[in-house]
Amino acid sequence: MDRRSPPRSRDHRYERNVEKHRNQLDELEDRVKALEAMMTQLVAGFNSHENRLQILAQNRLEGLNQSVAVASASAAGHTSVVDQVFAAHARSG
Repeated sequence: MDRRSPPRSRDHRYERNVEKHRNQLDELEDRVKALEAMMTQLVAGFNSHENRLQILAQNRLEGLNQSVAVASASAAGHTSVVDQVFAAHARSG
């Protein structure tokens, strides 16, 4: 007894192939949507990190500006103290 399936018609094979390819296309569309979502998240993450880096750079520059201002004020203060010492020394002698 022959247990093979009965021969399929050409139309039946065509329909099966069409259905298989439709399923593959659906899977590919799902993958594309997932990739688009991942890309959106990556871009959002990149933008967030870029903004943080800009803020850190700005804060660093502001910190450097404050350090320079403090150093300048300190230097000006030292200059006046040095001038006072020399003036006192000149007066004394």
